[in-house]
Amino acid sequence: MIYWHAMSDALFPDMTVVENLRYGRKNAAFDEIDPQAYDALVIPGGRAPEYIRLNATVLDIVRHFSAAGKPIAAICTGAMPVARSGVLQGRRATTYHLLEGKRRRQLAEMGAEVVDAPLVRDGCIVTSTSPATAISSRPALAVPHRRRRGRARSA
Repeated sequence: MIYWHAMSDALFPDMTVVENLRYGRKNAAFDEIDPQAYDALVIPGGRAPEYIRLNATVLDIVRHFSAAGKPIAAICTGAMPVARSGVLQGRRATTYHLLEGKRRRQLAEMGAEVVDAPLVRDGCIVTSTSPATAISSRPALAVPHRRRRGRARSA
């Protein structure tokens, strides 16, 4: 599973912590990540999604997960890079709801059908409004997807 929890530190916008629950964690640059080696992608919110949504490698990684039908969970503003990648075009999603709806307007401008709900699942993509709803996204990540034989990694 790719879990970009270090992305909350905007001082290092090209770095992430990749967490694979079977094999531990490592620090890596985005361009060092092989998305084929992972079964799920989790993007937490915070300020970092404002920056990483501008990173072409991040957007390619998101597109890979979507095209492969692998689970993607975007918590709070984590939906911004998912939307910027284009994979939310015409799909239902939600995001942070405060700031007079600024983030939801941005999500809509990037082509998502914004839903006023704490948790929205559209196919393999799960979006939630805040860290308070993030725990609810865990069961929603259990969407069926093809697993590689032999080297499947736990999520």
